[in-house]
Amino acid sequence: MLEKPIKGRPGWKEFKEAVSKGKRAKRTGNGSSVRVAPLGIIHPPDRLAELVRDVDRACGITHNTKSALSAGCAIAAAFSAAIEVWELEDLINIAIEGAELGKKLGEDDLAPDVARRLKWLKKEVLEKEVSILDLRIKGLNPGFQAWEGATFALALVMLYENAREAILCAVNMGGDADSIAAMAGGIISARFPSTLPIRWISTVKRVNNLRMEELAASLVAIRLSKI
Repeated sequence: MLEKPIKGRPGWKEFKEAVSKGKRAKRTGNGSSVRVAPLGIIHPPDRLAELVRDVDRACGITHNTKSALSAGCAIAAAFSAAIEVWELEDLINIAIEGAELGKKLGEDDLAPDVARRLKWLKKEVLEKEVSILDLRIKGLNPGFQAWEGATFALALVMLYENAREAILCAVNMGGDADSIAAMAGGIISARFPSTLPIRWISTVKRVNNLRMEELAASLVAIRLSKI
């Protein structure tokens, strides 16, 4: 389920091309980070090494670069901690730890260091109490590269305790808005479930014909089996 994209869905073409060539593709975009939420659900935070291993398995076939895998590990670790409703600083710390482990994977793509950017963000937001506009002025960009998207998403996680507000902020900021909104909104709503509008959930389920409750129950069952 986590290693093979569904035919016709986003990521399928890249997956098929990589497999047919017998080697991993070196993509650097947000596709690595935006697909890792299930891994954060099935792995408790104290199983970080296993989580990083599975991020490599799930994302490395299409995004085998240090920046993409580092970003994916950071987001997956944040999801894992959010489900446990960790304090914000602890959640960011394990995201940084995940990023540090993730950058040991994949091929060097000469991109900015995700862990270093997260450490900078943590200092700016948690110590200096800056706003998202302040961060934009200082160079934080909601871009399409993994080192941009993941760090912007986690900046929203640091700034917002309301999933709806964070998602709307991501959309209004532009860039890779859907990916960033999905990452930030998912992590924040795991910590503050009541802040994600029920109407939005119903619309997503209806339009995409999803059975989200069944999938969620299966993923949580895997997580509980590890505790």
